Amino acid sequence: MALLGAGCARTGYAAEPDPVFDATWTVESMVIDGEPVDLASDVIVVDIDTSLASVEAATGCRTLFGSFTFLDDGRAGFTLPGGTKPACDDDTEPWLLAIDRSFASAIGAVETWSTSGDELTLSGPDSELVLLRAG
Repeated sequence: MALLGAGCARTGYAAEPDPVFDATWTVESMVIDGEPVDLASDVIVVDIDTSLASVEAATGCRTLFGSFTFLDDGRAGFTLPGGTKPACDDDTEPWLLAIDRSFASAIGAVETWSTSGDELTLSGPDSELVLLRAG
């Protein structure tokens, strides 16, 4: 099984959902440069839709949109070029803006994936995101 999220689509076509990745996830933990990032409870929600090869991530500050790649050999990648206008800033909610920026940086650097039960771990050279299947 190799899931490749690409920008190619045909009208009326949808791939079968992949039971490993196709879910709504919450970010359980995030580590950047060896330091844990203090997250508010369930503040980041990631919806991976394998039938559409799309990902949507709500950080509490904004929503990011894009695509993903998961390969059988454990390699992965995310591209989140689109998003809503940030609803937080340095003056009103600097902690939320910091979480948003950290998440965007970490998910953009993802190179590998692994699973264990209801957890999906996404790792990059200096970061790790542990996602927990919601529901």
